[in-house]
Amino acid sequence: MKKLLLSYLIISSPLVYADGRGEISFSYHRYTKEKSNQINDLSFASFEVEDTGEILGGEYKLGIIGKANSKDRENSYLNVNDLYYSYYGTMGFRFDIGYKIYNWSKMESFHPADVANARLLDSDIENFDKKGELSLVIQNESDFGNIKLYAFPMFEESFFPSADSRIADGAKPKKVIRVSGSEYTEDRQVWQFGISYSKQIGDFDFMAFALNHVDRNRPIVGYKDYTVVTSTVIVPSGDLSAYYFDVLDLGIASTYFLGEHIIKFEMLSSKFDTVDGQNFLTGAGLRRPIDYTTAAIGHEYSHTWDIGWDSTFFTEYQRVFEADQQTRQEISVFQSDLFIGHRLTFNDAYSKELLLGVFLDIERKGEWLINIGYDQRLNDFWKLHLGYRAFGHSEDDKLGTYLLDGDNEVNIKISRFF
Repeated sequence: MKKLLLSYLIISSPLVYADGRGEISFSYHRYTKEKSNQINDLSFASFEVEDTGEILGGEYKLGIIGKANSKDRENSYLNVNDLYYSYYGTMGFRFDIGYKIYNWSKMESFHPADVANARLLDSDIENFDKKGELSLVIQNESDFGNIKLYAFPMFEESFFPSADSRIADGAKPKKVIRVSGSEYTEDRQVWQFGISYSKQIGDFDFMAFALNHVDRNRPIVGYKDYTVVTSTVIVPSGDLSAYYFDVLDLGIASTYFLGEHIIKFEMLSSKFDTVDGQNFLTGAGLRRPIDYTTAAIGHEYSHTWDIGWDSTFFTEYQRVFEADQQTRQEISVFQSDLFIGHRLTFNDAYSKELLLGVFLDIERKGEWLINIGYDQRLNDFWKLHLGYRAFGHSEDDKLGTYLLDGDNEVNIKISRFF
């Protein structure tokens, strides 16, 4: 924690962070059901700072986040989201080099196209926070559209919380291993490449991309080596590890604006570089990466009430294709799910806002997730958030929201902006 606070003081000094902005938050989470072998409440402070400016004929952007967890120090971290330099050349060319956060998704809750960044696996399961990626981007914007070329010299591993956390459920990998075909390595230096094309045509805009990289978001946590004793007893050997796989991702994200309505669509097709018979022992049994496609469609509608309030209604559906029902459920928590959400903005002096979101699994009866949140400003600098999250499941297996059984929580966050 001392290193975290020291880093904060450094980046907050006038020499480095003179014209930026930031936020300091104090949060408390309490789980409604106690578990004897896991943490039952969390208290932590977090901060986020940003800065932009001009230097050497170009522009820079700085974005750093940190968290100091008082009850689970393994869940404390300091992470660079953005730290890159941009230079504008001739004929519409732009060059970016450094750490970047990429936001390729256009949906509210399902984000199949958001594959470029590793994640901080200590937040909400439906939308983990991202980590910055060291990258080189060359883009050219013209009347034809915006073309970007990406190069990543290494891959960022996801941040795993401690084994005592509710999300980890007793499992924290000791090693990070990249799998490329039949080869296993702990070396994270590997060149990866991608290309994207985006264009707006009237009320329709879209982005298509191809990314040949190490998959950041779907590692398998388990054991490569194991012994099969019987059909129901398998004994692992070696260290629990997080296995990351080489993958070719082809995706598209689009929106169509129709008055007060917005139609959204995303799709991702993934082809993994694996070999036959490559299985890994996990807490839910033997698993292996397979090629599949994920698609999501969404509708957003905004309405202004006569009393001056604004309502935004969200409806989204996501499904995994090219896999049978059992395999789909092994691949993703949201393998065939419907999301219904509503944001009510009061437009008053305190910027009050009420949010409600419900996830319903279409295939797995009785599986659901609900989020309720209330936000308001306390004054010009302070903001309050109150939240409640609950989960449900009924399947007799270790898939879906089973991992979150008993993890309903209430939370409060107070933020100071500067």
